[in-house]
Amino acid sequence: MSDAPTSLPILCYVTPWYFRRMILVTLIFSAGACTFLYDWGVGYPKANDIADKKDWFEQQWLPSYEQAKQQQRLTQWEEAARLKGLPVGRDGDSPRWVNYAAQQGWPQSPHRYSTREIRGQLYWAAACLLAALITAWTALLHRGRVLSGHAQHLVSPKGQRVNFHEVTRVDLRAWESKGLAQIWHRPGGGRERKVTIDDLKYGGAELVLGLLLKQFQGEVLQPKPGPAEAGQVEAEDRG
Repeated sequence: MSDAPTSLPILCYVTPWYFRRMILVTLIFSAGACTFLYDWGVGYPKANDIADKKDWFEQQWLPSYEQAKQQQRLTQWEEAARLKGLPVGRDGDSPRWVNYAAQQGWPQSPHRYSTREIRGQLYWAAACLLAALITAWTALLHRGRVLSGHAQHLVSPKGQRVNFHEVTRVDLRAWESKGLAQIWHRPGGGRERKVTIDDLKYGGAELVLGLLLKQFQGEVLQPKPGPAEAGQVEAEDRG
């Protein structure tokens, strides 16, 4: 923890890292919305069209081939099929869906999507778009927020004043891992309230926390030491 500087107030602005992260999250949600919209409007309907083509091939086209073969007019059937760009067999064999699908660039086993599945893509797109808007709006709200530290108090980014003499306890258990410190205080001796200091979001927040801890004599919650640290402490105590 850094010592508090002599120049006050300490002004901690939102870090570029926070905005970069929020922009990245917004782009991820936006990309998800575009993907779901594509599946809803293009991808899934196209897959169903190919599934319809396979049904037509198996239920209508192959029977027409067998009928032409039985009626001994297979040559005429093949000539008519070629003129229409429809599949024909090879070496007297019947047409095959595998060959026809490969020529068209279609999957051999097209999946058919239900109306519910197609509609679900639209719902997911709307959810991703809403999440993107919320993330972008949240980032915009943080543009003008500042965490400030003063001689006898701090002011949270939301404008909450925390007088150092009214602080009841400080929780540092998530400080090393997440850069978060929870501060409980009783404004005017009333109901206890909590303020969070976020060192990853506000550059220099550790200076404000150091300013508070320098004057604070109450309860400070520290993270529990791991097995290795506990063994080292025990060895030092024994020594």
